[in-house]
Amino acid sequence: MLDVEFLPTWYPRLRRTERALAGYVMLALSVVGYVAWCCVATHGRVAAAAAESYQLDAQLAAPTNPAVDPSHTAARVAQLLNAAGTLEQIRSKTPMSRQVMAIEEAIPPGVLLTELTIDPPDADAAATQPDGRLVHLRGLAPRVADVANCQAAISRLQSVSQLRLSAARDLPGPGTVCREFEMTFLLSSNGAGE
Repeated sequence: MLDVEFLPTWYPRLRRTERALAGYVMLALSVVGYVAWCCVATHGRVAAAAAESYQLDAQLAAPTNPAVDPSHTAARVAQLLNAAGTLEQIRSKTPMSRQVMAIEEAIPPGVLLTELTIDPPDADAAATQPDGRLVHLRGLAPRVADVANCQAAISRLQSVSQLRLSAARDLPGPGTVCREFEMTFLLSSNGAGE
């Protein structure tokens, strides 16, 4: 026959406390593990971002980049110097800035000038258009009457000839309809534009 051992009354409470303590320890270990996993994942993402940043810096600093290529830069500087020389030649032959200012001053209030392009002089254009250089003008006006007023004001300038309205269309917008227009004319080199 087996001996029956009677346990004291505090022993079951000790076992429950021991089990609860083991559960708390397991919960604490899982929280610590999760935090460690988050730290490792964040560190990995930071390292990947740093590597990508380093790679981009290396690509920008590489001499194969056309923006840093000395021959490309020298060609661009030569092109700009040639353009500056051509501009100086044009300015020495005609008071172009005064003529452009006269065109801008002739535009009535409420009309917005969006583009003014003057074709550069060349031998072919001089043969076909001996009177001056071809000018392309674009603008926006609130009404059709404003386009007509602008055309009349520009045509009154002494240096302007052969003015024609090449295009006009309505641009729908919120509330009002705006009128976009294009004009072409010849700008003579002998007129002062005043």
